[in-house]
Amino acid sequence: MSNLDDEFAAAVETLRLEAEIAGANKDIFLELPDSDQVLFIQRGEDLKDFQLFADLPIEIRRMIWRECFPNSRSVNITPPCHVRVCHRSYCRPQTRARRYPLPITLHINSESRQETLQNYTIILWKISENERQVSQQLVFDPKRDNLYLRCCCAMGPMISDLDRKKLSRWIKFLQNAAPNAFERIERIEIRGYSTVFDTADLMLKFPDTSLERFCRVGGPAVAKEVVLGGVLQFPGLKHIKINLWIDEVEIGQRSQQKVVGEYQKEITTFLEKHKDIFASEKAPDVVVEGRVGLYWAGITDTW
Repeated sequence: MSNLDDEFAAAVETLRLEAEIAGANKDIFLELPDSDQVLFIQRGEDLKDFQLFADLPIEIRRMIWRECFPNSRSVNITPPCHVRVCHRSYCRPQTRARRYPLPITLHINSESRQETLQNYTIILWKISENERQVSQQLVFDPKRDNLYLRCCCAMGPMISDLDRKKLSRWIKFLQNAAPNAFERIERIEIRGYSTVFDTADLMLKFPDTSLERFCRVGGPAVAKEVVLGGVLQFPGLKHIKINLWIDEVEIGQRSQQKVVGEYQKEITTFLEKHKDIFASEKAPDVVVEGRVGLYWAGITDTW
């Protein structure tokens, strides 16, 4: 009998709750709105303006502007190629401008521009191409974006001392145009690092004095020290990634893992030697990713 009583009580409680819910729903339909209530009719054009935005605390407004920034991007900071020589579209000025457009927040109001310029580095310049001036731009957030240097495909496999000086002049130009940006850059990627050609030295080289390593007059090059001066111009660096092309012939009997380990040890040793240049006197972490194959046949914008 006890179980029947419990089931009966539960059924009665269920019916009572259903009746209350039905009554509440009925009251909703019977209750008339207040005649003095101001009704708001939403129109499409009203969505274009947010009149209360100016009344928000400035901290919230800044957060909103930052949310409008582009997502993290991979930005090519390699010296621009010559349009008439380079056949790869991603090296051309027009392609670079489309790939790295100016943040939309530069065009809204003075507050959004100020917030954008506090985060982004914007470098504008012009070059002469076919008797006309071609505008170029370099736009990046040193904290969020992944900056990379790559072997300039217009240079060809035999890199000359003149091309090395071109990279040196380019880095000096960037430093002069944005002196504070180099201190804020925390990570950089080196693409096209080769075990065969001098691109390994080109991509990481900076000081013209380092050209002493390439003494070819009257004989082969004399290797004095691995030239990695380029990364020393980024004192805020914490992470360096290197895409290493390993020649099929040079690798010989060694494994790909062993070759990658040798290069990683070589680069890490050099950076440790100059760690006093970096923030907190700590050398950046180094990650080397290797790929075996023909260098010039396989190089792409991501390698």
